[in-house]
Amino acid sequence: MATGKLSVGTVAPTAALNLPVYGTEEDLPNNGNIGDMVYVRDKKAMYIWGSTGEWVGEGSAAGPLGSSGNAANSAKEIFDSPGASSGSGLYYLSVPGEGTAQVYCDMTMDSGGWTLVYATHHASAHTFVWPSSNTYYSCGFNPRSSGTATTEGNLPNKYTAYGATSSASATDFIIETYDYGNGNADYIWKFAFTASVGGTWDSGNNSKQDNLIPASLSNTQLVDNCGSSNGTRPTTDTNDGDHWTDKASPGSGGNWDIGRPDGSGGDANEKDANCNRYGGGGPGLHRSSKTLLWVR
Repeated sequence: MATGKLSVGTVAPTAALNLPVYGTEEDLPNNGNIGDMVYVRDKKAMYIWGSTGEWVGEGSAAGPLGSSGNAANSAKEIFDSPGASSGSGLYYLSVPGEGTAQVYCDMTMDSGGWTLVYATHHASAHTFVWPSSNTYYSCGFNPRSSGTATTEGNLPNKYTAYGATSSASATDFIIETYDYGNGNADYIWKFAFTASVGGTWDSGNNSKQDNLIPASLSNTQLVDNCGSSNGTRPTTDTNDGDHWTDKASPGSGGNWDIGRPDGSGGDANEKDANCNRYGGGGPGLHRSSKTLLWVR
């Protein structure tokens, strides 16, 4: 199958056009009739069967998936598209309400394909949104770079907007606490979304949500460097409204690990109360670090 440039424009398929849709150029049929038109999803372009006996279109002119002229749905979509990923970094994604925006994508953690959807820092008490908020703050930065230690980000519709394809929701999410002093993660835990939990993530409620990471979710430990509660998953349904997560007693109350991100309460924006990697056990502390949320 051969392709070339044709000035037909990069468009989205619509019911009015009624074009056959193919995932990649490699999926195109090997023959056709002159004038036949199709749409190639990963190129976001129309192709036409020409008089030379080949498909021609402007998919190559649009650039690889994840470039400024060919925004992707998610890091996972880029990761799964042959030749599109150039490693972890900034890619252009379609963000609800924002059009096209650069978003940091991790292409190596847990087999790759993770979209950064939330980042809040713990260096000092300050005001930021809760992770169930749909207020947009750019995630176009490397969250593990010390140069962005106090840069925060939040994407809307975290569950439904960044699946492997435009018609799919995310299937998994990760919560990571990253410490700039040590240059690595305090812990990284992966969870499987349920529709109920995903609905909480997309709710737009700028407040504590118990159902964000309930203790009942299927989970996998990827990294855990905590001095206390090592091997215990973080949850959101086992602490009071003055805190965000608990990493001591999933299924029962009275503990916390990360304080509220909105600057209120006596433990505002603090961390390490249960993890206790830095002596914060109990009261928690402010430290140059972040809590990150990723979806795939």
